[in-house]
Amino acid sequence: MIMSERKQKGFTLIEILIVVLIISTMMGGFYLILATGQATWFTTDVKIQVQENLRKTISRISMELRQTETAHLQIFDGTGFGGTDVIKFSVPVICDADGSLIDNNGDVANWGAPLTWGCTSETCMDQDQDCSALEYKYVEYRISNQNELLRRVLDESNNLVAENMFATNVSDFQAQLNSGIVTLNVATQATSVINRDSSEQIGVDIFLRN
Repeated sequence: MIMSERKQKGFTLIEILIVVLIISTMMGGFYLILATGQATWFTTDVKIQVQENLRKTISRISMELRQTETAHLQIFDGTGFGGTDVIKFSVPVICDADGSLIDNNGDVANWGAPLTWGCTSETCMDQDQDCSALEYKYVEYRISNQNELLRRVLDESNNLVAENMFATNVSDFQAQLNSGIVTLNVATQATSVINRDSSEQIGVDIFLRN
């Protein structure tokens, strides 16, 4: 009779505490695994974004900058946002329907700045298709106060004609000219939602036309 009453009493307090401890430990382990995986995903995602911005910056600037020459390039040291550099240059353009980049002497006929990327005709290189004036004279690259890399098109009087942003989280932008070679150093940095910083930097030499 006494043994029957004991069996009906159920779990003791110690047994319940042990079960709670075991479940808590398991839940804590699951949470730790989940948190670690989530942190890794966020960090990797930001790292990919940073690398992509770095790739865009180098590839796009190199594409145009290698088409210019020393006489048509200006580097303004430390005059940009946060002490970054500003690059301004002209590239060869066609400014009339029957025109050519090269004149009869084999020299560049006209120096100006195409308004858009991938521009290969006079309609996007010179607004009125008249060689007497180039409305799109210079390409300028600079960092904005939002750490965005901007491509700005300027006219002959340095007035802004067009502006496009093609890379974000650019933390540093430095350029140096030496013997027809522009050494470009770019750094990007971003912070994930869990406040982990990811940064990348690269240096590249860009050979000018001469």
